[in-house]
Amino acid sequence: MITGSSRGIGAAIAVRLATVGYGVSVNYLTNRERAEALVRKIEVAGGRAFAFQADVALFKEAEALVEETAKRFGGIQIVVNNAGFSQHCTVQELTIKDWDRSLAVNLSAALYTVEGGSSLYKGGALGTNRQYLFASGDDRFGSRCALRGGEIWSDRSDEVTRARTGSENHSKRSLTRLYQYRNERRGSSKARREDPR
Repeated sequence: MITGSSRGIGAAIAVRLATVGYGVSVNYLTNRERAEALVRKIEVAGGRAFAFQADVALFKEAEALVEETAKRFGGIQIVVNNAGFSQHCTVQELTIKDWDRSLAVNLSAALYTVEGGSSLYKGGALGTNRQYLFASGDDRFGSRCALRGGEIWSDRSDEVTRARTGSENHSKRSLTRLYQYRNERRGSSKARREDPR
C-alpha cells in the first residue's frame, strides 16, 4: 500500500514493487486518470495493481484504503507513507489552514494507515514504534516524539529564514547555531558508530 502514489516518487515505488511481485494499491487524491494510467502500465508489464481514491489525512478514508488493499491482496506486507503536502513559504507566510493540512497529511496520515487496520498487516510491515522506542526509550511516547521532532525542525527552518532576512548580527548568530547543531549531530552519529553496543 503506497499513499500518494499516482505520480512522482510514489508512482516509481509502485512500479518497482509490482515488478518484484507485490500487488500494489495506487492511491490518489484528485487525479483519477493519472492513477488509472499507472495501473494499466503496471498490468501491461504483468503486475497487479488497482487505483483507489482516498484523502489519507482523514482517518475513515485512510481506513478504507487499508481495508480495500488487504481485501484485494489477502493482507498487507508493505506500507509506504508517501503522500505529502507542502507550501513553499516561510513560517510567517504560512496560513493556519495550510499548517493544519500539512500536519494532517505529513504526520497524522502515517498514524491513520497503521491504526486503520493493524490486524490486516502481515510480516514486518510496521517499524514505526521501533523508531519511537529508539528516540524516547519507551514505545508509549510515539506521539510526543513526533510532535517534538516537528517543533525542532520548524525551529531550524525559522532560523534559516531569519538568517537570510534578518540583521547581519542575527544572521551570524542563527547560522552559528545551525552549524553547532549540525556538528553535534555528526558527533553523536560518530559516537554511535564507535559504540560496540
